[in-house]
Amino acid sequence: MPDGSGLIMKRFLPSKLSDEIEERVIVRMNRDGRMVDLLPGDEPIVLGKLRRILFEKDKLWYTCAFGGSEVALFGDGLPQHGFPTVSPDEKQVAFMRFAEGHLPVLTVYDVANPKKPRPIEVPGMVTGPTWK
Repeated sequence: MPDGSGLIMKRFLPSKLSDEIEERVIVRMNRDGRMVDLLPGDEPIVLGKLRRILFEKDKLWYTCAFGGSEVALFGDGLPQHGFPTVSPDEKQVAFMRFAEGHLPVLTVYDVANPKKPRPIEVPGMVTGPTWK
């Protein structure tokens, strides 16, 4: 959390079957270790200045308020996108965009207007983007 009051993370729900994929839940853990489930989802990233969480659910990307309410699709949901990283000023998010038969493309979105992608063409394959 931006104020240092706790962590936002995911946890895996116990599965009854050994070959079943565990459901994921976004949780908040307070500094005393108490955890509160917020909503189903995966890969949470805190957008501190907007007081929102960026997360993935059912292969689409959403944001929500810190308490798990006000869920909204991020752009068009950005299907076939993964590995988001947020710029230090939190104005942009870079994702890897995947398309069958092609190398992943690093694609940048403005947080305020995520419907206009900016692909970053580079020779070869890029992985693990991180803003510094």
